[in-house]
Amino acid sequence: MKDAVETRGSALRSRIGGAASVLVAVLLLLGLAGLAISLPRLGIRNWLVVIFQLNAGIGDFTTDPLRVFNPLDVVALVLVGVTFLSLWPGPGRPHRRWMTVAVALPFLGIAILMCSEPIA
Repeated sequence: MKDAVETRGSALRSRIGGAASVLVAVLLLLGLAGLAISLPRLGIRNWLVVIFQLNAGIGDFTTDPLRVFNPLDVVALVLVGVTFLSLWPGPGRPHRRWMTVAVALPFLGIAILMCSEPIA
């Protein structure tokens, strides 16, 4: 009976993690597609897209968008954290420490993002 409950919980975690990882991929791909397709009202420019634009030399971009709080960045970090959490506990005992680190990093990133915002 316990195995059936664990299997059901694992399947649910896998589905939630898979959905979260697909959503993160869609967010990043929409941001990159915004480079090719002019959709200014869509406004999907997360930090990764801004850095890509700076490195590629596309347009006259500055680092100013990186100084602005973008809720989309927080959403992406939460979805990455959920994706890592769905892999918990991982195979074997030694991997639990690394899984703890992997799950904690996106949420730690959110805390650092909130603390590093410039005071206006």
